[in-house]
Amino acid sequence: MTNTPSSEEWMPLNPSAGVAWTVPGATLIGIWMGSTTGEKGPRGVLETDAGEVIRFNLPLSLRQQVGELDPGTRCKIVYTGDRVSQRTGRSYKTFAVLVAREGGPR
Repeated sequence: MTNTPSSEEWMPLNPSAGVAWTVPGATLIGIWMGSTTGEKGPRGVLETDAGEVIRFNLPLSLRQQVGELDPGTRCKIVYTGDRVSQRTGRSYKTFAVLVAREGGPR
């Protein structure tokens, strides 16, 4: 067994594994790269300010909002929690999608 210094940094083997929308307030900020299809359905692709490419599930409510974004748009996606549809009684995830103002910080 080897002692490792406590200052050593660790990172996942697959840093672009993705984001799970489980905690309200979870936020992604970066450049919208578009969407792709994964094993479990549509996935969004966003590049963070650090240059990391993040892939994440696109629930229908989020897909409808990011569908209006052009690739290359700087945006902020915030998971705001789950709601229950009054019409169907089903639970669904809700999001706020914001875009950077022209001339704002990059």
